Amino acid sequence: MAFLAALGQSVYLVGRRKLINFSSAQLLVISTFVGVVTLGILSFFFEKQFYVGGTMTQLSGTTWLATVIFGVMNFSAWLLMSKGFQLVNAATGGIIMLVENVFAVIFGLVFFAEVPTIYTLLGGLLILVASSLVILKGEN
Repeated sequence: MAFLAALGQSVYLVGRRKLINFSSAQLLVISTFVGVVTLGILSFFFEKQFYVGGTMTQLSGTTWLATVIFGVMNFSAWLLMSKGFQLVNAATGGIIMLVENVFAVIFGLVFFAEVPTIYTLLGGLLILVASSLVILKGEN
């Protein structure tokens, strides 16, 4: 599944140059729809017992709600990222996206009480310094 997702993202990034007449938001909606349909078919094929065996009907309403909220938030993140790339150049946006790993560590600490190791903290600091230097040097 991860390989197919990476392949789909690569096709999107390469195809974006050819599909310049479409907005990135339209392409995001279309590619997300195609991805959902493709993964739905594949998951039905590989997890038939979950769908046909009745296991899916035994999930609680809370589980369904969390799944829907996660899907909406994930889609919103990609849509906002697409809109963000319209406001800043791709080089700056790509560097800023590297900071996502630092935020993951911070959120892990705040929400799940995960204590980062010294190597994680040093790595996060290096990412922040490198990203800041590249962005600042690129603007001059």
